[in-house]
Amino acid sequence: MRFGVVVPWCGVDMNGGVERHALSIAMELGELGYSSEVLTTTGRSSFTAWDEDYFEEGIEECAWGRIRRFPLEKRNGGLYDVLFTRLRSSGTLPWLEEQQLLLQKVSSRSLYEYISTQSADYVVIGMPYYYGLVHWAIKSAPGVSVLIPCLHDEPEAYMSATRELFTFATHAVFNSDPELALARGIIPQGSRMRGVIGVPVSDTRGMGVAQRFRAKFGIEDPFLLYVGRKVSGKGLDHLLSMIQGARSELPEGLRLVTIGPGSMDALAGQDTLGDMVVDLGELPDSDKLDAMAAATALCHFSKLESFSLVLMESWYQSTPVIVHEQAKVLASHVRASGGGWIVDTIQDFSAAVTQALLDRGQAEQTGLLGLRYAERFTDKNVTRRLIEVVRS
Repeated sequence: MRFGVVVPWCGVDMNGGVERHALSIAMELGELGYSSEVLTTTGRSSFTAWDEDYFEEGIEECAWGRIRRFPLEKRNGGLYDVLFTRLRSSGTLPWLEEQQLLLQKVSSRSLYEYISTQSADYVVIGMPYYYGLVHWAIKSAPGVSVLIPCLHDEPEAYMSATRELFTFATHAVFNSDPELALARGIIPQGSRMRGVIGVPVSDTRGMGVAQRFRAKFGIEDPFLLYVGRKVSGKGLDHLLSMIQGARSELPEGLRLVTIGPGSMDALAGQDTLGDMVVDLGELPDSDKLDAMAAATALCHFSKLESFSLVLMESWYQSTPVIVHEQAKVLASHVRASGGGWIVDTIQDFSAAVTQALLDRGQAEQTGLLGLRYAERFTDKNVTRRLIEVVRS
């Protein structure tokens, strides 16, 4: 078997969850002895223009295989905005408008043509479900195709085009139990859902050094940590609101450190917290792991997750997490592991932070429970489960 992992953007220095997911699978397949490549576009990332080239077209050779980049199609951004707004406001679009929406996301005819010329032993793995690139890559597969949808409870999940995608894929595998449950509620019964395999997580235990982070960034106060894109969809505005509401109950000097792309300026509530928030922007992985090791707890309130790498990374540094009850995937990880606190109200949040700060023995034990849980999602374990699905 040969494998092609399709993802809209990819580079060895990218920190996005889907990009890292795709690259981890491709790398592990290569290290297990399979012919493996990532099929992607010349685009930079979801934060840049979706029809703007950044990388050169062609092949980037790697120790485990290759990254093969294809040119982007030009898109009509105005049409996309109109259709996306209509979908989000009404929850539905006619089938033809769904197709137009997908065409205006990320697309590459050259990539589809390349897939269609491969022999039947070429296995196409596509992620995530909501880009046109993945839809047409799966439909172009000459043999076995595996959809890793990274499904969220959002209007795109309920499109007829999404249901159609699941029927084209030979197999569909999932990152978590709540994601699988969501899929079973909206996808036709005839689709070949093969269960949960998880997401590959690199074993970084012990790599984060708390004192190195404090010395480099001059942060000696205890702090909560947020890691991810600074957009409302990731729950950061909800976290800021929760901190504001609990502020009078929280210890003096407690900070919120944020790491990741985007600006805090557009988020509601950030201006009321003043210097309590320390935004460090995007950081190298080494600094991020140091921050996780130094943090009192990682806070993650995103409802739009199908797995959450940052939870696992935090647990690999034995740092507990605080998640919101309405973030179903995150809450399910915490329930299964015992590696943190699930909060719903300001009072819950205040109590969780206070316990994490004052009962360090309990906090350390909580972090260790998370570590034991994260160990089931090593690169090798997840990729071997994927291979078993392909061979089934």
